[in-house]
Amino acid sequence: ATTEIHTLSLHDALPISKSIAKGAPRKYSMHDLKILVETNVLNDIGLDSGSGYDMNRMSAKSLLGKLNRGGMWMFKTSEGIVRRGTVLAAYEAGRKRGMTHEEAIAFAKDVNRKSNFDYGVADAPNIFRRGSIVSQLALQFKKYGIKELEVMADMFPTNSKTSRKQKAIFWGTYFLTAGLMGLPMLDFFDKWPFDGKLKLSVEECLMEAAGGDPLGKKLATAALFGVAATVPGIDLSNRAGLSDVIPTRGSDLMGATLSKTANLISDSLKGNGMSAIRDVSPGIYNIVAAARGYSKGKRGRVNDRYNTFYDRVLRAMGFKSTDERVNSDIDRIVRMRKSAQTSREQEAIDDYIDEPTSVNRQKLKELGISDKRVETERKKKQQDRRGRTQTGMNKKGKTQNERLMQFGE
Repeated sequence: ATTEIHTLSLHDALPISKSIAKGAPRKYSMHDLKILVETNVLNDIGLDSGSGYDMNRMSAKSLLGKLNRGGMWMFKTSEGIVRRGTVLAAYEAGRKRGMTHEEAIAFAKDVNRKSNFDYGVADAPNIFRRGSIVSQLALQFKKYGIKELEVMADMFPTNSKTSRKQKAIFWGTYFLTAGLMGLPMLDFFDKWPFDGKLKLSVEECLMEAAGGDPLGKKLATAALFGVAATVPGIDLSNRAGLSDVIPTRGSDLMGATLSKTANLISDSLKGNGMSAIRDVSPGIYNIVAAARGYSKGKRGRVNDRYNTFYDRVLRAMGFKSTDERVNSDIDRIVRMRKSAQTSREQEAIDDYIDEPTSVNRQKLKELGISDKRVETERKKKQQDRRGRTQTGMNKKGKTQNERLMQFGE
């Protein structure tokens, strides 16, 4: 879908829908089949190949290998359609520009490589090729993002390789697809300087501004998650965006194989059957969740229900609906607000105890903090850690922790 964006000018390119349509048929004309064979697109190494490191792949004959292959079927199918459509569209565009057959074939191969990437070892970034097996595993599913960053580098405003028109089309399409939540490396900046509050604060601001106004909701949704989040109701910001291109958690550095294995063992021991299925194959999990009509989170609580046929189709295909994303983020925003409110109350109490002025007294009143709560905190400040621990226990707690407290005497 990005073929025309950074390789062809707009008037040379076929519409995206036509490119996909050309790659979808199960039977091709002899002319198209010849192009597909000569460009070798039918043998492309896809993202599912473990980034080209075949020694890391599960055995195709093993149960896990079969489940993994089955779960990736839809992904591989859609990727194949895009690659074939890209090649056929690029070849046709090249011929229209006056290229010979051989030149158009070479052009189509180059467009396919630049837009859909080559996941073989030869085209891997240095961090993959020169790193150890650890870096290969840890970054296995980061390769697409890294390759996309290479495209973005070509589209950077100061880069002379591409025209202003190409840059405008690329970045315009990117923001329309991924929205603000798909900004490159947003998760990294959200995690470190802002302690996980940047993204939620942006969402909070736009959601509050829109409220229940239908037009405002659509505009805010499109700005946050992309245009697809409005009409089809699909959140593509995590799929098409590059907010998570830089690992931000320790588990990210374990790589997909090790982290999924660890999760599988943990969920199996806890009896979380559905989570264990997701650890083995997210694709199969999505289909099962769609068939059941709901998904569950911690403590067996229902997170989302899939009441309509469309909702179930989206879940089965592995997409997150806009409603799922919005409801999840609203829950996180509310919890963030509660945490912030608690911090403000604690700060106001501490300020008043330190300086019992009328200004600080007014802050307590505005926050609805009672005198009893202030006095309780005043007493706690004079107690040591053991004293505060005992004060917080009821009769049953004191009985349960009697031996433990005796040990600390």
